[in-house]
Amino acid sequence: MSGKQAILAIIAIIVGAGLGYFWNLNRPEDPIEIVAGLSFLAIVLVYFSLHSMGKH
Repeated sequence: MSGKQAILAIIAIIVGAGLGYFWNLNRPEDPIEIVAGLSFLAIVLVYFSLHSMGKH
């Protein structure tokens, strides 16, 4: 993993965890599996989005 990929992964993890935290604050009645799934999906989507924007 290069330095650029590591930075993108760290940013994606921060954004995904932040989105999961925000979701949990606003919808505390949702089960933790929904929050974890949302966080994981956000991490993956943000990483690939940032990765594809950096190819230009």
